[in-house]
Amino acid sequence: MNQPSFIDVQWEPLGEVDVTERALLADPSKKNLLSAATKVIHLTPAIGTEIHGIDLRQLTDQQKDELYVNRCCTVNKRAYRHVFQSASCCRAWRCL
Repeated sequence: MNQPSFIDVQWEPLGEVDVTERALLADPSKKNLLSAATKVIHLTPAIGTEIHGIDLRQLTDQQKDELYVNRCCTVNKRAYRHVFQSASCCRAWRCL
């Protein structure tokens, strides 16, 4: 039977990280984000809004901030992107 082996990894201690709450910079009416959409369907306050015609790769920083306001989940049903493009979107919103 083989014994498990573990590599000895040494990490530097975590330091302080400056965090900017991006949603606080956004316009609560989301006029920049909604004006770029082809169709907007307000579902419920708990579920949110369905927005059509938005390409997450092409959003401005202001539109990204507005997308994050009052939303804990963002779904893009027709997102045909490479995994690295998805990761960069998540990093912008501090998901990764």
